[in-house]
Amino acid sequence: MSTLEVTNVELVEKRGDGSKGEGTRTNKRKTMEKATMEEGVTKLEHALPEHDARDETLEGHQDEMTEVIKDLESDMASTAERTKIKDQKKILSDSLLVSISDVMSSVVDVDTEQETFMELGSYLHRTSPAIMELRNSPENATEILKSLNANVSLAKELVAKCSSGAQSIADGELKGIIQQLEEVIRNIGESLSKIPASTFRNCAYAEIAIRSLSKEMREARLQANGTRQENRSAEIRESQEDGTVSVQNSNLVSRKLSSKSGEEPRLIDFLKGVYYSGEQESGSGQLDTLPQLAQLAEYVEPLYETFFCPITKKIMDDPVTIESGVTYERKAIAEWFEKTKDDSEGITCPATKTKLQSTALNTNLAIKSTILEWIERNEATRIRVARTALSLATSEAMVLDAIRDLKFLSEKKRSNREKMHSIGITKLLTRYLENDDAVLRLEALELLCLLVENEEGKVIIGKTRAISRAIKMLSRINTSEKHAALTFLLELSKSDLLLEKIGSVVGGILILITMKFNESADPFASEKSGEILKNLERCPINIKRMAENGFLDPLLNNLVEGTEDTQMEMVSYLGELALEQDMKISVAENASETLIKMVQSGNSMVRKAAFGALVQISSYHANSKALVEAGVVPIMIEEMFTRKIHNEPMESKDEAAAILANILESNVDLESLQINKHGHTITSHYSIYNITHMLKCSVPDELNTNLVKMLLSLSKLPKALSTIVSVTRETEVICTVVEFLNAPSEELTVVAAKLLITLSSTAATRSQMGYARPEASQRA
Repeated sequence: MSTLEVTNVELVEKRGDGSKGEGTRTNKRKTMEKATMEEGVTKLEHALPEHDARDETLEGHQDEMTEVIKDLESDMASTAERTKIKDQKKILSDSLLVSISDVMSSVVDVDTEQETFMELGSYLHRTSPAIMELRNSPENATEILKSLNANVSLAKELVAKCSSGAQSIADGELKGIIQQLEEVIRNIGESLSKIPASTFRNCAYAEIAIRSLSKEMREARLQANGTRQENRSAEIRESQEDGTVSVQNSNLVSRKLSSKSGEEPRLIDFLKGVYYSGEQESGSGQLDTLPQLAQLAEYVEPLYETFFCPITKKIMDDPVTIESGVTYERKAIAEWFEKTKDDSEGITCPATKTKLQSTALNTNLAIKSTILEWIERNEATRIRVARTALSLATSEAMVLDAIRDLKFLSEKKRSNREKMHSIGITKLLTRYLENDDAVLRLEALELLCLLVENEEGKVIIGKTRAISRAIKMLSRINTSEKHAALTFLLELSKSDLLLEKIGSVVGGILILITMKFNESADPFASEKSGEILKNLERCPINIKRMAENGFLDPLLNNLVEGTEDTQMEMVSYLGELALEQDMKISVAENASETLIKMVQSGNSMVRKAAFGALVQISSYHANSKALVEAGVVPIMIEEMFTRKIHNEPMESKDEAAAILANILESNVDLESLQINKHGHTITSHYSIYNITHMLKCSVPDELNTNLVKMLLSLSKLPKALSTIVSVTRETEVICTVVEFLNAPSEELTVVAAKLLITLSSTAATRSQMGYARPEASQRA
């Protein structure tokens, strides 16, 4: 009975007369319990099959989940393994490229068998693109990179043994090293041959290039005499037979290319030779190259289509992706949107022609970073290629192209200059400053100007002969070359480390001084040479060199305005100089007061140098007025008569007397010449008495000579002459003067005779001279 039926029975029973007793209610309850039980059994019978089915389904799902988890775990392990392998390949390839760069730098320092070692370097750097391709190779790349790494490391060790800094090696050992290097080249060629074709994807030309390089390296021959022993003609015929393009040594390919064109080989020829070259003996004799040859010549590492903007057809600087999924150069696509915004058909994608709902530009970081990495690798390789071209120097045309390419890269990015320093290009360039070709010298110098903008470049140049070579170029007739040399030297003169080296080049400062004061002939040279000289002043010895070459202004400026230590140094230089007449005038006009202050100092060395300078400038009588106005006379009188330090007389009487004698011999007004604050003049009794007293007591001939000169100069004034006669009578100094007639010094003898004649001509002295007069007259 169903639940509904039970309910109906219950309702009927409730509508009854209610006269039924307890038995009726009991029967009712039993009936309901039975019905409920029957219904429960029915539901259970239906539920059991469904439950069993669900259990079976759940068990199936659990099996599927287990399989999925296993697959995920396997994928994660594979991904981790792939990531590990990728990282390992990157580490190995980076290490290889660094090692190759080291070998390239080392081969230049090898003094013996240089051609052989250059050939080794050429082979190694040509493997760089292949190494970079192996980073993305899905197959056996790690094993190949390990093999390459081992061989390059061995080559690095072998080259180091032969470098100029290593100990000399015997011929037998050198031959053994070259044989080992030959085996290294062959092993590398063998490793390159194992690169799978999938590595190159759709770049057929890259695969041909590397396959050709591999073949050449496996057949390489090196000998101790540095020449290759391969039969090139046979190789060319073999290449023509099997349809491949043979890769030749860079210097050989250059010669072949030049022989066909009638011109010298150029760097573009060398770059072509990095990958391949071939020569048809029949037909037109043109190179059998692929269409991408020009591209290979410009870019050592292959380009990829994704690098190019579909609009500009140029490598993108700022790649952005639009709604259609195509990537463009930001500026180009923005201009396209602006140009087509009013079109009736709406804005479309230039490449796919699909209509766009949005003009949003999203930076494509992946492509941008890939392009930047490619540019970095490409520029590094171009730098190494150019360096090899400079080392081989097959022709001036090739060297010129290499220098110009390096110049372009140097101007483009400062980091490229650091790379050039590290692989020896800066040092290598200096040799071309003496080249016979003026254009090549100029290009090399302009590149060096860029490379020495940082301190590292200046330090490298300081260890070469580039400075002397650049100074030599200042004498060239070619104005451009001269200006480039000035620009180069100006940049170098900014480094304190090189100031002394620049100034020490014989004739260099004289050339710069001449240019500075010849502004009308060449204003640019005048300006730049002046700037160089100004920088050179930071090295004190250069100031002396300038003064020795007639340019005294820096010395005088530092003497007057410099620090105490600088002034001491300058005055010592001044004391050593043999001053010309115009230089004496300049010193007197600009430095008299400073020199006078220095003679009053307690430093004996400074005093001595200052006295020496004053003696020189006072010897030119035209300077006397400037010296008198500067107050030199009272100071010199004090030095002669009263000057003491620590109660000891100063050893400066000789110089003071010389200065005063020079001034008194000039045309200054002697009667008004004050000598102290007490009002005494040089013609007063006080002055003449002290001079004659010193004359009677002094010993050195030089001092006596100057004292006699002073009396002789004063005797030209009647009043002073009368005083001299009076004082000589008092001091009996005439006897001393007569004795000077027999002195060893000829100058002293002459001036003494002149003084005696002057005194003897006066009536007042004739009686006092008595016995001395005939002898004095005879001597005179």
